[in-house]
Amino acid sequence: MLTGVWSVNGELGEEEAGADGTIPLQAAISFLSKVEPAPELVYLSGPTSPSGGVILVFDTETGKVTDMRESPSESGDFCGSGTISNPQANPGYICVFAETEKNVFPVDFFALLEAFLEEEEAQSNAWISPAPQSGAIAPLTLINPSTGNPAPGGYAKGSWALNTE
Repeated sequence: MLTGVWSVNGELGEEEAGADGTIPLQAAISFLSKVEPAPELVYLSGPTSPSGGVILVFDTETGKVTDMRESPSESGDFCGSGTISNPQANPGYICVFAETEKNVFPVDFFALLEAFLEEEEAQSNAWISPAPQSGAIAPLTLINPSTGNPAPGGYAKGSWALNTE
């Protein structure tokens, strides 16, 4: 089991500098060695117990996103009894636990779908790792999904676990 910490921060760009409103952020996680097949990334935000929070599963090779908020009891299938202070992952998964999210939000399925429809395919899938067997990227944004308004800046941090069995 590999474990570690991650962080990301960003700020709203100036319109004159070409900020288009999507404000993507990426938390990059590198593995110590190649992991085959590439693990799926599970992002757990908010309460990470089966009773609530955001649970998104990203296929790091294809970009497919599954929103598990409708069936949070299945989070144990991915991350066992892992927590921020004791991250765990089941085989085939890298579990990314968010401890702090200040004006930073996970990019959910609908945001990724919207980006895919609006941008060229290469840009919309920019969060996909160029080498999914060697590392993963957790996609985040400064846009509040509840209001659709961008934050002027923010940061997030947490822990992760990768089961290499």
